[in-house]
Amino acid sequence: FLDYAKPSKGDPRPTDVNLALDRTAHFIRPECQAVGTELTVELDPELPLVRIDLEQFRQVLLNLTQNALQAMEGGGSLRLETARVMRAGEAWAEIAVRDTGPGITDDVLPKLFVPFVTTKERGTGLGLALSQRIIAAAGGRILVRTRLGKGTTFLVRLPGSVERTSRVE
Repeated sequence: FLDYAKPSKGDPRPTDVNLALDRTAHFIRPECQAVGTELTVELDPELPLVRIDLEQFRQVLLNLTQNALQAMEGGGSLRLETARVMRAGEAWAEIAVRDTGPGITDDVLPKLFVPFVTTKERGTGLGLALSQRIIAAAGGRILVRTRLGKGTTFLVRLPGSVERTSRVE
């Protein structure tokens, strides 16, 4: 609750999104195996670095992957991808978290990022709201694509701060 009420600006630095996503995948892989979810990761080696607080970014990745796992109660497929995309002549990093869950209904979709709104029995309704705030503070945005019975994709788009020349943590 305190993170949402008074968010920290953190320590934004050039961050290797691929490395952060790879570490998140390593962290959640045992949980995926335990619930029968196939985890695949595809990283674009040309991804620019982004200026964001690494710990806050990891929190966003964990929120999105945990939500996906919880949506696929009986197992499924979770795919994590990165891609370098061009927008107005600038390189951006795009992170996709794709699940094969039930999708998000039309009545829930407009409320996804509203604080304290949750569809979970034990949720606080702050994960997506806080994630959106962190990404917006870094100049990015989170988009949602969903199809009932087919799954949901959360796309995180962040402006590149530095072209990739070496790995930076």
